[in-house]
Amino acid sequence: MISNPCRFYISNNEEKPFIYEGGKHLFHFSPYDNNLSNTLEMNLVFFANSEKHGLNILKRMFEFMIDCKIEYLKNNNESKSVHASEFERRAKNDRNRAVEIIKAIDSGMVKLEKAPINQFFKVGWASNDTI
Repeated sequence: MISNPCRFYISNNEEKPFIYEGGKHLFHFSPYDNNLSNTLEMNLVFFANSEKHGLNILKRMFEFMIDCKIEYLKNNNESKSVHASEFERRAKNDRNRAVEIIKAIDSGMVKLEKAPINQFFKVGWASNDTI
């Protein structure tokens, strides 16, 4: 689920919040369901007023994520962490994946599904920074 605010790391210990306006319908986005992936790498559910509104939220969130990853990479250059190179690789991969999804949204390839709201959703583990 995209929490509100949705937070992304901009350094090893600082996050930046993305706040969106939500809506009255629950929508689901999956790259797998949109033929953008062969794996179930991410599933997002969030509130929006319409599919068009939801795609707008999704695009803005990924654009925000890209900005945060760029800021993280700038800040990570000074990191003395033993895992700094792994974090840098992951940030670059996440940024590139977000660019691909934005291109798919812009080309009209991405469709959102309305998700049922008359049930509980069990989430075993979730983190916004793994989008």
